[in-house]
Amino acid sequence: MIARLLIPLSLAALPCAAEPFSNTGYALGCDASGCTVYSAGFLMQVANDGSTPARIIAKLATMPDLTPVRLKGDLGALGDATARLTLTGLSVLKDDRYAETLRRIQGQWRQKGGKDTMQINGLQWQAADGASFLIAPGDSCADGKTPGGTTLSLSPMGGDPSEAACWQVAQVSDSELHLRDAKSAVDPVIYDRVQP
Repeated sequence: MIARLLIPLSLAALPCAAEPFSNTGYALGCDASGCTVYSAGFLMQVANDGSTPARIIAKLATMPDLTPVRLKGDLGALGDATARLTLTGLSVLKDDRYAETLRRIQGQWRQKGGKDTMQINGLQWQAADGASFLIAPGDSCADGKTPGGTTLSLSPMGGDPSEAACWQVAQVSDSELHLRDAKSAVDPVIYDRVQP
């Protein structure tokens, strides 16, 4: 639900010609104003203003965060990391390669032997220094490098996507997360889960 805070209120007022859109993504929660989904590197606002059928908004509202979905509709105003989407079709994807990993990495993590923590909530990575990144799961980095397994490309919110960091999820359990810098051959960085 924190992802909803990233959508600027002014986004709905920006004029833009709608373009047909069809892609996969993830449901990220709803509130009275509408729902947020992630797709194609953007957090997309699906407004509850009548432009998207009420049955689709209702279906999104029942989905747990990070439910993999297929989206069809019209893409409107674009921001740095946000977009407006009017949906005409929505279905749940049964076989998504990244959903389970995304669910398991949620929460607060502290680097083993250190003090620095980071928080993963939905597809937002909040660093210890307050920097915020949008997570794009995949099997390759933004630069095309394919280290194997699941990768997390981290684009700075409101920044240049070409500056994306890329981490390979080497291992994740209930208590530990091992991330390897996919752009180098260094040993994984190990994080311990911070218990609430």
